[in-house]
Amino acid sequence: MRLLNAPENAVHAGLGDLAMVQWNSQIQSGAVHPALMRCEMSGKFAFNFASQTNASKQVGLFTAQRLKSGILGWGIRTSQTGSIPSINEWGQYLGTYKVSEYQLKVYYAKYFADSLFSIGLGKHVLWSQYESYRSLASSIEMGVMVHLKPETHLSLVLKNAAWYWYSDVSTGAMPFTSQLGISHKLSKAPFRLMLVYEGLEQFNRLTPSNTGSANLTSIESTAIDSTDWQKFSVRSGKTLRKITNHLQLGTEMIFSERFQLFFSYRFRNAQEQKLERAFSLTGLNLGFTLQTKNFGFSYAYRNLSVPLSNHFFTCTWRLKSKYYK
Repeated sequence: MRLLNAPENAVHAGLGDLAMVQWNSQIQSGAVHPALMRCEMSGKFAFNFASQTNASKQVGLFTAQRLKSGILGWGIRTSQTGSIPSINEWGQYLGTYKVSEYQLKVYYAKYFADSLFSIGLGKHVLWSQYESYRSLASSIEMGVMVHLKPETHLSLVLKNAAWYWYSDVSTGAMPFTSQLGISHKLSKAPFRLMLVYEGLEQFNRLTPSNTGSANLTSIESTAIDSTDWQKFSVRSGKTLRKITNHLQLGTEMIFSERFQLFFSYRFRNAQEQKLERAFSLTGLNLGFTLQTKNFGFSYAYRNLSVPLSNHFFTCTWRLKSKYYK
């Protein structure tokens, strides 16, 4: 179920999980997690298209409508790959197949104008088809937004509490995660600074290849050549890598209400995709947003690894109708 962790739109792709603390009236923010939805998003639509270098395409639509008791949002997404050759264990060519995924989600949020909190709840239904194998799953998402100051916001999200209704093959655990983030808009500069700690449920997510355990074992096994400082240095570096593996940093440059640039960096991508003796910008994402009164356009470049990157395009518009207030 790749769509569970795939970016919803260009802003989400450019900011990564930092989008969970981007408190504004843009419909793209409301699609990231339910507590971000606001009444000003009613009647707005966001259409997203994403292209990957492996010929995979993603298309999605999200909108919101104001209710008496809060705001309701819903969206649909699909991810399709190109034709993939099917070859058996003897090397015989059997034809081609495609991988398809579909997602339907419903969000509900309530913003308490006279309090410090906004809360949200989301439900996802996912269907996937891999050659002749099919799966049906559901997931629940919950979020809380704490407005510490007009330009300072704290957000907590529990994502992907999911289960399978049906699957043709044995499946493992769904990718549940929890995230805690904070954002602050500088009062005398056009920057919004953002920080997210992802994976509150598990501290050590490093693989043996990037923990530095090999160096630590080598140092500890050579008592004559090692010192307490060397041991402390290696252990400290290992602990620091464990912490940064959870962190995402970024900023949004707000030139005006009509134009913004945004950047983000995810340490985990950089650590997992690190290549020896090679320079890489893996983990760095960037994008921009152009906005008018009723229309908007966003683009983002998402660098997943050295050979794989994504390009996201999102168009937004407001529909004037008696059904949207």
